Amino acid sequence: MFSPWFISCALVALTTTGIVPILVPLEIVAVQGNPANVGLVMATIGAGMLTSPLWAALAARYSCYRQLMFLGSAGVGLCLWGFDACSDLPHWLVCAFLTGCCVATTFTLANIILVSLYPQDADERISWLQTLVTAGTVLGLVVAGAVEHLPFGAGVWAGGITSALAAALTWSVPAQVVPPPPPQKVSGAPSWSRPLGVLLLLWFLSNAGVSGYTAYYPLVMKVEFAVDPATASYVLAGASALSTLIFAGAGRVVRKLGYSRLMIASLAGRMLALISLSVLSYQEFPGREYLALALFTIITLLWPLISVSATLLASELAFSKSRGLGYFDGAAALAHLVGPAAAGLLANALGYESVIVFAAASIAVSLLVSPLIVTTRAT
Repeated sequence: MFSPWFISCALVALTTTGIVPILVPLEIVAVQGNPANVGLVMATIGAGMLTSPLWAALAARYSCYRQLMFLGSAGVGLCLWGFDACSDLPHWLVCAFLTGCCVATTFTLANIILVSLYPQDADERISWLQTLVTAGTVLGLVVAGAVEHLPFGAGVWAGGITSALAAALTWSVPAQVVPPPPPQKVSGAPSWSRPLGVLLLLWFLSNAGVSGYTAYYPLVMKVEFAVDPATASYVLAGASALSTLIFAGAGRVVRKLGYSRLMIASLAGRMLALISLSVLSYQEFPGREYLALALFTIITLLWPLISVSATLLASELAFSKSRGLGYFDGAAALAHLVGPAAAGLLANALGYESVIVFAAASIAVSLLVSPLIVTTRAT
């Protein structure tokens, strides 16, 4: 079930979802002092991630899966070095876009390789891969917390070393990968449904707000709740580690409650936690920072239930599962492009507390459209 190059993906996650989300926003504000630039940079990473179909097409055309994964893994470290070497927004945006491209290359090709080489047990191998990627994220957050008080270059060195190791491990990727042929489309068969369209709108709205908030997570916790970035990073690492246990049991909960019920209930829980966090940002009393961290932990722990139930619901509502899940991933990627940019404008104009309000409001609007999702399966 396990392949050595899985560790390469985990090391890429260590940098891109552990070190970058904590240290890069802090560095941008420290250098330029403009909160809006954080949103632009994080949104540009999302824009780079939209290039995943390009790398899949190139790999299939030229049979260069191993080479592209090597370039993606090595590129992560080079992009992080670029953030340190530059001090102006245009160059940061270039580094951010290339970071998103590296992430898209690594994880898109990893999934294609698994489905192509191991069709019988691809699900179990993907679960192994996701577990290791989550572990990489947790370790990256711990590293970010440990070095946040040091110059940004300390995080760059950590990311550079792990990126080099990740690149070296990609040479264990099989040299020959033949992806499965696409399913034949039946003449006149639809690939879209109204309920799926409503779900995609809900998925975009709910992800846009939260992605905007998470882009500013270390800054919101520092400015609004006086939580130092190291503590914020450690708490996020702990919550992410606990979420892996919830992923393991999410399937049983989904079968018991139904896809749509669990998704809506979990989104409502996130909204209430964000509303409570927003109210808390206007209060002053001893120990409120611990309450803020507890609320953010709840927001993080609800993600596995939302992710699993929404993914299965998208698969059920689509006439073509592959196309439906493609639309579903596209809606999430678009949300990660729009959300941080919108949050940046709000933070710059109204302060960091507005980012929390934006996240809660986005989920509230998504819940308003949820009754329009109608399925033929009892949920």
